[in-house]
Amino acid sequence: MFKPEATLRLLKERFWGAKAMERRVIRCCADNPDCSCKDECQALYDAFVNATDNDRRKEIYHQLRDLGVGSVKARANLSDKRVRELEAIGDKHG
Repeated sequence: MFKPEATLRLLKERFWGAKAMERRVIRCCADNPDCSCKDECQALYDAFVNATDNDRRKEIYHQLRDLGVGSVKARANLSDKRVRELEAIGDKHG
């Protein structure tokens, strides 16, 4: 069972991609029909989707490729957090 508080935290962190977050929000709403956070979740999800447009996805993809990530993994990990993690690793070893 997904907890609304955890779903809200994930939406705020923008850790996952849009499709994974959509599945998470739908499943969380189904698991918690009397949830008081539904409006907040929906607003955060809408903002998340609007901010994750194709141009940004392409930019993140190319940043990941420049950091040495393979094409399949880069497509699967389209998140700003992943780029920051890899840049931090590169700074430590560079």
